Order: sequence, then structure tokens, then C-alpha cells
Amino acid sequence: GEATDKLTIFGFPTSAPFAWTVSRMDFSSVLTEGECQESDYTTWSPRDVLSPVGCIMGRREVFERRKKSSKCFHGYDYDRPISETSCPCVDVDYECDFGYERESIDGMCLAVSPKFLVPPCAHGETV
Repeated sequence: GEATDKLTIFGFPTSAPFAWTVSRMDFSSVLTEGECQESDYTTWSPRDVLSPVGCIMGRREVFERRKKSSKCFHGYDYDRPISETSCPCVDVDYECDFGYERESIDGMCLAVSPKFLVPPCAHGETV
């Protein structure tokens, strides 16, 4: 549970011998500071390093996580706050279509080879 520093893991192999494995882990010797306090947390935001605005697919999300140096555990009532904001989409948020590749990280999508290109259809036609 969230209010403990002990954990039980159950496992079952996908090949013979088919026997359950139960492992009990006790983190009390590692998480020695008890429940985390506000100073034990920091904010973190995953981002695309290629994006000039630091977003992933038009979103910036901020998570709260425990600092690496903190030796505490989350209490039962812990609820990780998440902040979400919208960002302007940029070219790197989009992939090139099949048969095209970017000329550079922030460049245009260019045809790789004519054999991969689908001929354009007039309205109502199919290929």
C-alpha cells in the first residue's frame, strides 16, 4: 500500500516449471526518513529536446516527484499534482508521411524516392 515501506510482488513464469514466485521487499532500511514532507519533492516536466517550446505534441505537463536525495516514502493520502498547459504546435510535433523524411531536424518533409510516392487522385478516383 501507499502507507508502507514494504512491498509484495507475485510472479508466474511463462514456461515450465509453472510455479508461483512471491517476493517480499522491505525498504525500511533505505527509506529511513518516514513520510515525505513538502521539501522532499521537486517538479519535473518531460519534454522533447527537439522542440523549441519544450513541449510534447502540443502539451506541457508538470509532475511532482520525490528528489533523488530524499529517503522518505509517500503517505497514504499522497496525490501527485499534475499541471497541464497547451503549447503552440511546431513542425517537429508532426511526423512526415510515408515516403518522406525531414531534410533536417526543423526542416521540411521531402520525398525520399519516387517509388514510395502515391500518385495524386482526382476527386472521386481511387488508386
